Amino acid sequence: MNFIYLFGLATIGAFIGWGTNRLAVKLLFRPLKSYRIPFLNIEIQGLIPKRKKEIAKIIGRTIENDFISIEEIIDEVLEKHQSGSVMDIIKFKLRTITAKKMPTFLPRGMKEKIHTYIDDLVEEEGENMILELIDNMSRNANQNLQLATLIEEKINRFPIYKLETIVQEVAKKELKHIEVLGGVLGFVIGLLQGALVLLI
Repeated sequence: MNFIYLFGLATIGAFIGWGTNRLAVKLLFRPLKSYRIPFLNIEIQGLIPKRKKEIAKIIGRTIENDFISIEEIIDEVLEKHQSGSVMDIIKFKLRTITAKKMPTFLPRGMKEKIHTYIDDLVEEEGENMILELIDNMSRNANQNLQLATLIEEKINRFPIYKLETIVQEVAKKELKHIEVLGGVLGFVIGLLQGALVLLI
């Protein structure tokens, strides 16, 4: 009889523990929109939808300050493009323009000397010009484009139900473990309560 009583309390405790943790997991996102409970004058909304703007601001600021800046993005893009290939493009463009602009009566040898002179000039001055250009781009981008604000706006525009789906897909096992752990703890607490009641 005592065993049935203990098992009954433990089962009720497990159900309560599992149910409350399941509800806590659901309340991270649900309800998606603010909902007022009539007569009680209480407004409820999921934690993440309610704090979405704050979360977006913190994520944006953290990424810009601690992970990557506009300057680093520009440097990365230009590094992948490499200054050598950029100079080759400049040479090619200048050759094309000068070939069109040079008078047709000039001898081929003279035209080739002009092209060689331009190539040498690009080789000598090109890298400094590219570095100066990168520096200006970084400075202007940093003034005109705030990475934190951009990320914040993107997150705020991202539908909350999609975010919920992503979180559930990524953390499915962990969220299930939280629910199961609630059931196990509830079961143990139920046993302890039953044992205390029987001892008293």
